[in-house]
Amino acid sequence: MSAASFTFGGWDTPNFTMIPDQFFDEVMSHLSEAELRVLLYIMRRTFGFKKAQDNISLSQMVDGITTHDGQVLDRGCGLSKSAVAKGLKLLSEKRIIIATRNQSREKGNLPTTYSLHYAGETTAPLPLSTRKTRGCPPGGQGLVHETDTQETEQQETEKQGQFEHSNDHPHEKIVDNLGITGYLDNLIVDISREFGDTAHLASNCKQARNIFAALDLGEEVFVEQYVYQARQKTKHQAKVRNKMAYFFATLREMCGLEDVKEA
Repeated sequence: MSAASFTFGGWDTPNFTMIPDQFFDEVMSHLSEAELRVLLYIMRRTFGFKKAQDNISLSQMVDGITTHDGQVLDRGCGLSKSAVAKGLKLLSEKRIIIATRNQSREKGNLPTTYSLHYAGETTAPLPLSTRKTRGCPPGGQGLVHETDTQETEQQETEKQGQFEHSNDHPHEKIVDNLGITGYLDNLIVDISREFGDTAHLASNCKQARNIFAALDLGEEVFVEQYVYQARQKTKHQAKVRNKMAYFFATLREMCGLEDVKEA
């Protein structure tokens, strides 16, 4: 759909992504449209999910993210592949973002890890790839960013650090035998506070872990496809008094685990 033909149907009850004031006061006026869109997408994927950083493939920035069952989670930056790559290059060179290239021997290039560049951190521009696009004339193509070789359809993310609150600095990585990094626990704490149930933070985290343990899913898939959907549904239940209980009932039902109880 072109920008000219787009008509917005109106806002839902808003969810929020925290954006630093410095973005508006100091940074925004120095950005091109491509840089602006790419930076906002990275902020959405990090601050919007209370994460310090996130693994994002180039194809996700270009085309957005759609789940296996056809649910559209986002529609990307609305830019071409070359425009996204240029935006990433300039943001990295301006030291606005940090891009960390990921590889494995088994799977080759993996989605790059992106985060904002915080004051006092050191970083270097995103490395360039020596690979060439298939079909180009010999010696006829300049180098491209390594991210341009990424066409990963699904993220394979190991969470590096998380935000318990959007304004906090990232926590250290915590990985247990369930594959939980702390991202799920921190999110459940935030949801508990949102729904007024701060007296049961530990038991709420335990309930979420029990549900997660009963599923054959990665942590990120569980959060994005189930936890956030249950949270959104619960937020619209104005007449429900115990929203945390409703949230867990909804989550278990969505996961097909109505009989799962807290261990």
